[in-house]
Amino acid sequence: MKRFFKVITAVLVLVWNSFAAAETYVLSIEGFGCKLCAYNVQSRLKQLSAVKEVRASFEDSEAVVQTRDGTVLTEQKARNIVEGAGFKLKNYRQVLSEQ
Repeated sequence: MKRFFKVITAVLVLVWNSFAAAETYVLSIEGFGCKLCAYNVQSRLKQLSAVKEVRASFEDSEAVVQTRDGTVLTEQKARNIVEGAGFKLKNYRQVLSEQ
């Protein structure tokens, strides 16, 4: 019985740690006309408390967003930010971390 509880505890710790890790998202964005457009979206995303780091690229028409540990960036939140800046969110993708 003690072994069972140890196994359950270990599983719960692993599951919790997987949810608490920082997450990375790639946002494909339509409508960037220049580097300033990418910078505008990058600045808006950086204002979110969940966001740790953002790299927006005019050349790639995307933003790569890393969240703080234990937080997420929902597709709806990303869409609101991108569309609020005057662009279209074409694709939202979470990058699976290697653990």
